[in-house]
Amino acid sequence: MKRHLKRHVSAPGPLNAPQPARVQADARGRPIVVAGKPVKTVDNDWLGEDGWWLEPELHRRYYQVTTVAGGNVVVFRDLDTGDWFEQRA
Repeated sequence: MKRHLKRHVSAPGPLNAPQPARVQADARGRPIVVAGKPVKTVDNDWLGEDGWWLEPELHRRYYQVTTVAGGNVVVFRDLDTGDWFEQRA
């Protein structure tokens, strides 16, 4: 006899939603440790001010970094709140 298990399926969340990140920054605000891993290089950084149609608008400073462990990560700091997030591709 076959048993049917009921599964609870929730609605999908936004794709590529930013997740809170543990970041230590230097005096200039550039990441030096991400998720406990020292940053080897900051490969790129850019200012993201977008979302004129959103309330509130987005004001973010993004950093693409390589950790000493070899991981490539994009983190951003919300310039309004000061909070750090990881943005996965």
